[in-house]
Amino acid sequence: MKSVHCAAVDLGATSGRIIVGTWRQDQLTLDEVHRFPNQFRALGTHHYWEITALWAEISAGLREAKRRFPSLAAVGVDSWGVDHVLVDAAGRPVFPVHAYRDDRTQSGMKRLAARGLARIYAATGIPNIFYNSSLQLEETIARFPAIRRMAARCLFLPDYFNYLLSGRMENELSISSTSQLLGLGAAGFSPVALRRFGIPASWFSPPIKAGTRLGRVKGLPALRDVQVVAVPGHDTACAYDAMPAAPEGGDLFISSGTWSLVGFESDTPVLGPAALAARISNERWATDATGRSRISPASGCWSRPSRNLAPSRQPKELGRL
Repeated sequence: MKSVHCAAVDLGATSGRIIVGTWRQDQLTLDEVHRFPNQFRALGTHHYWEITALWAEISAGLREAKRRFPSLAAVGVDSWGVDHVLVDAAGRPVFPVHAYRDDRTQSGMKRLAARGLARIYAATGIPNIFYNSSLQLEETIARFPAIRRMAARCLFLPDYFNYLLSGRMENELSISSTSQLLGLGAAGFSPVALRRFGIPASWFSPPIKAGTRLGRVKGLPALRDVQVVAVPGHDTACAYDAMPAAPEGGDLFISSGTWSLVGFESDTPVLGPAALAARISNERWATDATGRSRISPASGCWSRPSRNLAPSRQPKELGRL
């Protein structure tokens, strides 16, 4: 049987890597071909990602992957959630790429907590956390109103690198669901959330599912015969998708990194006052193969055990944690 080689661009907040997965005789082997450090940089009182440096490392890693695996078939990109690139119609960035740990959203978070949070949570399933894309974009627009005219699209980080590779601007479902802007229904981005935060609906397109083919690589001549595929853009959703969990959602997962999560898979979101108080985050993903949208209600924290209480609709095991 012919071997199939696919490259994964896996971007984390402190490091990135390019891994080639090879499927041969019903077995998957992984080869790390490139690894590099990553960190945001302070400029004055704010923090930014070095987006050009990330692209340089991705390009170098993919060229090495192609050199070592000449029959490389496809490439997909995942990253941490919420951060994004505002681009014009030609794909040119029009605003610096802030890092999610920048505290510019604190006043917006307090305003939302004081008024309107329950409605936003019911619409999106995402609690009020300072790094949400919704709060970031609200602050950007409030401070720089001209950005409404300058920007044509908002691309989350994996969406932006998919664009650099393929030339197509798309918003993938799982990474979009980290933003507090994606609706819980099938209609796409929430009009309720977009209006509340004053964000143009035209900045987004209906989310695509993982597995969507975006076309051949255009941004790197050495990879022109390689297919760009939208994988679950959120790195945590990639782990969810690979997890051998029970289809009925009875299994718990613990996902640990800079941010640690405890949760489970479900066909329906966990909502209501108790879920909001526990800051349960309902993130979504779906693959083109199944057409089924899954939700991962999860409670999380940074670098310490979670002390949140679980709502009654969670599995009994999670309620006893």
